[in-house]
Amino acid sequence: MTTRTRNYRITWEKLPDDYKLPDDPVDNINQPALAAALKD
Repeated sequence: MTTRTRNYRITWEKLPDDYKLPDDPVDNINQPALAAALKD
């Protein structure tokens, strides 16, 4: 069996120094369902 791997180069632009990221809490309503599905 032969396995090939590829090297990916992922890049992104740096955010400006004055960019304000939101500090709001984020609810992930899918997490409990996903955890239950993976547990089964």
